[in-house]
Amino acid sequence: MQQLEGQELLKAANVDWGQDRIVSLQANDTPVKSQWNGTCTTFSTIAAIENKLGGKFDLSERLLCNYYGVFNTEQAIGAAKLFYILEDKYWPEFEPKFNTAFKDLGRFILSKVNYLATNYLDVIQAIDRGNPCIVALSTPVDLYAGKSQVEASSKLYHKSGHAICVSGYKIENGKAYFLVKNSWGPKNGSVGYQYIAFELYDDQGYPVFWEVVGVEDRGEQSTNKLNNFIADLFNTDAINVSDFIA
Repeated sequence: MQQLEGQELLKAANVDWGQDRIVSLQANDTPVKSQWNGTCTTFSTIAAIENKLGGKFDLSERLLCNYYGVFNTEQAIGAAKLFYILEDKYWPEFEPKFNTAFKDLGRFILSKVNYLATNYLDVIQAIDRGNPCIVALSTPVDLYAGKSQVEASSKLYHKSGHAICVSGYKIENGKAYFLVKNSWGPKNGSVGYQYIAFELYDDQGYPVFWEVVGVEDRGEQSTNKLNNFIADLFNTDAINVSDFIA
């Protein structure tokens, strides 16, 4: 994950955020999941794609993670732009091996992403347009502690980064917070969701945002292939994904 400590950020404390309001894309989310170690970049990218698809599809984090294999947000996004992603039912996130019978069934690819850097107003506008975001940030101590709202007073783990899907924001008493769908399970925060104050990063750490604008769905033309594989599925041993991915 990029280390952006020390770069000049937009001061949230100096922004006029307008009237108090809540804007949420949470209705488009799939259920909150629990990542395994070091896979936040995968889970945040998949969560944002699922949101953009209206929460109608549960996609495979395991497949995306194995495409790029480095815990870096930019590379996770890059892999999602290069490779079609399977639904989770073909490769569940906690299944370490993959059945090659499903290798041609990838359906979704990330077609357009806007790099927003640290422009908080662009993040607000993205959510207003109905587009979820991905954020890579210095991990707040209160986020890790499971608080449902992380205030600007929270300390940061400066040597620890995290990546999360952003599916909303709120303006409350003149202060702005972005809503994250975390990947630490539904018992974390408020059913897996947490608000983070933009102002937290005015004088410490970093947040970097990407807006998910478009996802290409190439449809279920691969369903016929699946039907042809059915007879083989019960006779095919699962193998590692490295056996078929260059």
